[in-house]
Amino acid sequence: MCVCLCGSEVNEECKTDGQCVSGSYCKFEYSTADASFASTGKCKSNCERKECPQFHECSISSADGTATCACSSYPCDNSVVVPICAAAIDDRTILRFNNTCLFINANCERKSKGLSELKSFVCMGS
Repeated sequence: MCVCLCGSEVNEECKTDGQCVSGSYCKFEYSTADASFASTGKCKSNCERKECPQFHECSISSADGTATCACSSYPCDNSVVVPICAAAIDDRTILRFNNTCLFINANCERKSKGLSELKSFVCMGS
């Protein structure tokens, strides 16, 4: 038995999901003019139908073509100071960040270590 690892690339025509390369599916456009779906579709990335939380990016697994969400880390400017405070429920820590960007990156790092998400609140005092 021979298994073909080839298929239509993203944005190429298809009639079934199986005709698209791993990590993509066949999407059929709906025509409002004749109230029907097109007879052929276009291969689209599985990330198009994956909803990722805010500040997360979708990527396709090379192993099995599944779409997964991963937290994105951003370059932050430490000189921008708009304080945000946060509490960590699992270790009862109160943290203060200079800005939202640093807070978001800290949450990504915590998530990668299996820790709970930080909950933000307004910093009182200086």
